[in-house]
Amino acid sequence: MAGLEGDRPGGAREQVPARVRARVIALTRMTPPAGTGLSHWSTRELAKYLKRTENVSVSWHYVARIWREENLKPHRNGTFKISKDPAFADKVADVVGLYLALPGGAVVLSLDEKTQIQALDRTQPVLPVTFSATEKRTHDYVRHGTTNLFAALNVATGEVIGECKPSRNGKDFLALLKKAVKPHVDKEIGRFPKAG
Repeated sequence: MAGLEGDRPGGAREQVPARVRARVIALTRMTPPAGTGLSHWSTRELAKYLKRTENVSVSWHYVARIWREENLKPHRNGTFKISKDPAFADKVADVVGLYLALPGGAVVLSLDEKTQIQALDRTQPVLPVTFSATEKRTHDYVRHGTTNLFAALNVATGEVIGECKPSRNGKDFLALLKKAVKPHVDKEIGRFPKAG
């Protein structure tokens, strides 16, 4: 009655304390401890772990709800690679600086290579979409060897220059670089297109 009369705050009682929610989030962001045999948490395993080690009873539904609300997806993974170049951070700052604040008169060309691309072809032609079926293609393919793609992107104009070569070597890469730079060699400073 006191709550209804205003002496105490009314409303529904909090079912799970905020510290438990914070613990679920913290554990989710960590690798499961050694001895659990897990590579990553599942909602059920995290709920069991909390009960076993911290005597906290929460359902796996509660853990799943927190994951949805916090956009946590421990079952998904990606890859990354960090350069061993000691000057890597300085180089990244220089490159990012060109994209964020292009100096007057600069032309930014982004060059990359994709080596050993498999040249594949299906063993049969693709069957087109019909009213009753989706497009169909064979599961098997023929290998036609590999190719090496060299490409350059003019960041200001969006123009792409690309070439496929049978081998990957410095001579081919340098040839593409010269081809990409050639249209800009004789231009005056200040007449280069500026990034918007």
